[in-house]
This record gives sequence, structure tokens and C-alpha cells, in this order.
Amino acid sequence: FAACQSLLGVEFSNGPTLRVLGEDCFYRCPTPVSAFLPFTAKDADEDGPAPPIANEIASKCGDPWSKIVDRYVDLPIHKCCYYASTSSASDLANLLNDCNDDEKKEKDLYGMTPFHIVATSAKFRLDLFQVLLDEYPLDALSHRDEHGKTMLD
Repeated sequence: FAACQSLLGVEFSNGPTLRVLGEDCFYRCPTPVSAFLPFTAKDADEDGPAPPIANEIASKCGDPWSKIVDRYVDLPIHKCCYYASTSSASDLANLLNDCNDDEKKEKDLYGMTPFHIVATSAKFRLDLFQVLLDEYPLDALSHRDEHGKTMLD
């Protein structure tokens, strides 16, 4: 991915094929907004698990990748939407039921709403989108993030 000027996100599956990341794997990739990363990977020269891949990317690649590592720490709704491949609609509905109105209005560090996160996932999940529509006012669909994009763009 080195020197790719328009990379917005990357997704690595959690499996035996991801071993190590090279020092320059994301060198000069200035605009990432998402990275779906497995919790750990095993280094080919080690017997045990390596540090979490997200931390490895942040330490090797620096900003803006280091921002992604903790992007959803205090945003459980966003996090559930981000991990759409493993989240269920009932998981999201339960989170929304447990949140207050202020928590539902929160945006991530790029000004994205949960709608943005669902819309930009590798595989669009209509069921998650429907859960969000049931909880949010329709004007949430027209909210613009820091790049000036709505979830529909």
C-alpha cells in the first residue's frame, strides 16, 4: 500500500495468512479513515502472538494511522457499526437502548455518525442501517463529516 495517495481504508481478515507488516506498508498514505484489523498476528520469527496489529501499524506508520487505533474507544455505537461483519442487528439495538440521547449524537474524530460508518463498510448491512433509522431522526442522513460527505455520498 506504500505511496497510495487515495487509500481510505483497509481490511485484514483474522487468519493464518496475516503474519507481519513491513516497515513501509502504509508509507505516504495520507488519508486513511478506517482499518479493520484482527486483534493479533503472529510474527514469522516468534513462537507467541505479536502485539495487536493496530498498535503495530500505529507505531510503524505514525499519523494519521495512529489516530485510527483508538478511534472508537468511547463510541460503542460507532464501534458496533464499524465491526459490521461480526455485529448483529440485536447487538446494535441493545447498545442504542442503553445509550442516552447525547451518546447517540456523538461523532467520531472525522465527524462521522454511525450512518457514515455503516455506509462505508466493506459489505453494506441493511439490517444495521434499519436499526439506526429506527432510532435516529431522518436529518441524521444529511450530516456532513469533516470531508464534507454525507453518508449517502
